[in-house]
Amino acid sequence: QIELHSRDREASLKFLAEALDWRAVPIGLQDFTVMEMPDGTGFGISIVPAAGDVGSLQSVPYFEILGDWTAFQALCKAQGARTVLESRPIPGYGQIFTIEEPGGIRLGFYQTGKA
Repeated sequence: QIELHSRDREASLKFLAEALDWRAVPIGLQDFTVMEMPDGTGFGISIVPAAGDVGSLQSVPYFEILGDWTAFQALCKAQGARTVLESRPIPGYGQIFTIEEPGGIRLGFYQTGKA
């Protein structure tokens, strides 16, 4: 289980639903919100309240993007994400970029074979 710390849970849930198609599971578990993950993911994700300013102290999970790289970046920006690390090639690997979504969760994305 991965816990992502958000300063604004509702903003985070909106972003995650629109950009990644992750939906909240209707379950009462204190201040935690469990996300429904695709079958075969191998892990779960919960959105939890941030204690103070999480900023650069939080871990940044990276997720693979299988579709259109440029369109996905545009979708993130349209949903209110702030770019932390601009898209850049990683020679011999692919490309990466990092955002902070409106609730303060930092997420990284990668795509292999494009560098």
